Amino acid sequence: MINVLVIGSGAYVSGKNSKGFGTILPSLVEGTRQKIIDKITIVSKHSSSYKEFQKKVNTVQRISNVKLKYDWYLKNGSNEMAYKNAIKETGKNTVVIISTPEHLHYQMAKFALEQKKHVIVVKPLTLTTKHAQSLIRLAKKNNLYAVVDFHKRYDLTNLKIYQNTKFLKNYLMKFSN
Repeated sequence: MINVLVIGSGAYVSGKNSKGFGTILPSLVEGTRQKIIDKITIVSKHSSSYKEFQKKVNTVQRISNVKLKYDWYLKNGSNEMAYKNAIKETGKNTVVIISTPEHLHYQMAKFALEQKKHVIVVKPLTLTTKHAQSLIRLAKKNNLYAVVDFHKRYDLTNLKIYQNTKFLKNYLMKFSN
C-alpha cells in the first residue's frame, strides 16, 4: 500500500465552493476501497481551508461507505512553504499529487523529486518545455515516476464535444470532395 500526499485542497481536489467532490477526492476514496492507499495527507497553505475540506470528506465517506485515513497539514495560520515540510516528513512509499495553481507546479514537483518522491501533477506539468525537460531528467536520474493527470479525458462534456467534432469533420469531408 502507498501513502499519498496531496498539495492543494481546492476545486480539483475536493470540489471546493461547489456541490461536487472534485476529481482527486473520489480517486482517493476508490484507492482506499481497493486497498491501494493507506494514509492520505492533505497540504494547504492556509489552515482556514480545513473546515470545508472536512465537510466534503465526511459527505463522501458517508456516500461511499469508505473511511479515509487522512491528516491535514498546517493546522494553524498560513505558510507558503508548508508543502516542503510535509514532503520531508513523509515516508519512502509516498506519492505526491500536485493540484495547485499552474505557476507553482515546477517548483513543487522539482522539490518532491529531489526528496525522492513519485509525482503526479494535475495538468499542465509545467509552463515551459525547459522546466518539463528538467523534471523528466530529474525523475529518470532518481528512478521515479513524474506523470501528468489528464482527468478531463473522460469528462462527459469533453466526450460529447469530441463526438460532435468527429461527426462534423466527417460531415464536412463529404462535401469538400
